[in-house]
Amino acid sequence: MQPTDLPWLPLDDELAPEYGAYGSYPTEHDPDLVETHGDAPWEEIGRLMDRLTGPDSVVLDLGCGAGFHICALAPAVGHVWGFEQDPRLIEAARRRVETCGLQNVALVEGSNSEAGDFGPIPDGSIDFGMSIRGPNVTLRLPAKLRDDALWLQEIYRQCLGLHAIFGRSRSTFLPSLPGGPDPIVREYAGLALLPVSARTFYYEQYFRDSEHLRAWLGVGGLLPSETECRPATDRAARELYCRYNDTPGGIRLVGTTKVFLFRRTDVPRPPAMTGTSDAPPTNRPRGDRPRADAGSRRPGAELPMGPLHDCAGGLEAWMWPRPCIASCPHAS
Repeated sequence: MQPTDLPWLPLDDELAPEYGAYGSYPTEHDPDLVETHGDAPWEEIGRLMDRLTGPDSVVLDLGCGAGFHICALAPAVGHVWGFEQDPRLIEAARRRVETCGLQNVALVEGSNSEAGDFGPIPDGSIDFGMSIRGPNVTLRLPAKLRDDALWLQEIYRQCLGLHAIFGRSRSTFLPSLPGGPDPIVREYAGLALLPVSARTFYYEQYFRDSEHLRAWLGVGGLLPSETECRPATDRAARELYCRYNDTPGGIRLVGTTKVFLFRRTDVPRPPAMTGTSDAPPTNRPRGDRPRADAGSRRPGAELPMGPLHDCAGGLEAWMWPRPCIASCPHAS
């Protein structure tokens, strides 16, 4: 079953204009055309979901929204958990599950930042999890995953160039991550989730005119609407963007999405640079870390391995010697 085949509820008429793509809703303000050149991120997400789940799979949808994905996936798997913090969206999900007559779906309303909210989900029960336009994994969640569980996530989503011209971002047109992989890879490594694959997609969206673009940006929090943030400068920025990006097909907006697949596994831990390669890793702060002098370094170890240490995003893990990071296949 595909999300487009699911029933449309009366509640959806109320929620769709407000939540838009954030809640997986189509709206009247969606682009007139989305050109993916034959390779779309949502097709990749669907392919991985179909390939990596089976009749016995226990699935978690973190940030399940109005329940489109869980209802589409439920007939093909053993059990589905939907987790959502927005009470209106999870109510829509409940009604959709009931309308579809699904008996293998359980919904949990809660916050990803509150450990107790995951209580109804048994520890070590999830073998496939996903977050599509949803929150990132936090320290509270990995205990619910089985060993070797897979985690699918749409990590990064941005309208290239538009955020910069509106002053919401300092990034250039093409995002650059010199010297290492996507920061989320390091953050997730601290949660014992290592990348299996990563793909980046770029696609073009076309809008009729400046007003069409403005209406779309106001749905689902893509950008604050002009009435909520700097009306004069935002309007001028939008008009400037439209002038430079007017094409025969309409106002062109380039979007990007990263689709990551992670696996729960032990994190490779490099030996600490304490003068011997057999020393166990240390969790001492950087400032207290012993430094090896030039004469005591191992051959080929001109730069020290990164440390393992506590940080706000969990246990940060550098999995490779720094000179190797730039050539890592996940550095995109």
